[in-house]
Amino acid sequence: MPYPIAKLPYGLRSRLSKLATPHERYNLQLAAGNATICPPKLQLINKVSHDLDFTWKNDAISVFKSKSFGEETPFVFSEDSFTYISKARIGLKRFDIQRVSSDTFRNLIGRFLFRPWYLQLMVCIISKPFLNILSNLTSGSVKFLRIDGSICRCQREARLVVSFLDLFDVFPPLEGIYFHYSFLSSSWISDILKSKSQKLIKVSVIVLPEQFNTFEVDDLVTLLKTQSEGFHLTIVIDGICERLEKFFEGLKMHLRQRLISYQDGDNDGYPFPNEHAWFEMTYNEEKCCWYLPTDQADVTTRKRTLSSDSFNDSGLPVAKKQKTTD
Repeated sequence: MPYPIAKLPYGLRSRLSKLATPHERYNLQLAAGNATICPPKLQLINKVSHDLDFTWKNDAISVFKSKSFGEETPFVFSEDSFTYISKARIGLKRFDIQRVSSDTFRNLIGRFLFRPWYLQLMVCIISKPFLNILSNLTSGSVKFLRIDGSICRCQREARLVVSFLDLFDVFPPLEGIYFHYSFLSSSWISDILKSKSQKLIKVSVIVLPEQFNTFEVDDLVTLLKTQSEGFHLTIVIDGICERLEKFFEGLKMHLRQRLISYQDGDNDGYPFPNEHAWFEMTYNEEKCCWYLPTDQADVTTRKRTLSSDSFNDSGLPVAKKQKTTD
């Protein structure tokens, strides 16, 4: 709803226009619902819809138009307006809290108005203050977040852990998270549960064995039950180790009792229909898929009998005993 700023004295409006930053001046124009609110100079914008990448290198920031194929094209700034980026992807590469707090970054960002739907963070050192700055810059427009860490050993030594709770706190509208080659917290599944996000439809995790923290099967099943229809969790482990070998074998055994495996389902297509919440995990080039049926009776008819072997000593997920019907 427009605010009656136009009714303020002309001198006050002129003073507001002079003191305001380009972002603030443009927001005043939007709030008033009338472009004549800010004499004597209107704040013009140059609206673009293509993706942009910002890279920090040698204490400077380069800006390029993103392309799926071919060489990147340097972005050319408009001299008399600032750039409005809407419904596009913004990529930040090699940033941390110090760099996004620097004058170099602030001076450059002052030429942009960010309203992206997709934010990609590449080889960034992520912290809650860092995320808060990005949240303020994007004004709550980010729906999809992709975090790309590094598979290089020298850049993994810090073992920085990204908190899913922080992600949901600073980006409430998140519908999808793509988490690649960064360290997961020990409570990452339960953190998603705590977020109580009503819009989340996709979580994709691709990590190295040392970056992956195992979870309880009960937490996974609860997650699938509490998310909206069509929710999809994908985990890909890039590498093998004895710890995860045992975990994956135990996980498969327990989930066959709790969910319906893709091989057992009646659906001939892929992916699963939108009425199901489903989970997919790939380890050692073996992909397994399970989905939560809309009719719990479907699971009861497909239950397997657990072997007498105990996996507790290996730290595997332990399924709670289920009551079965004759």
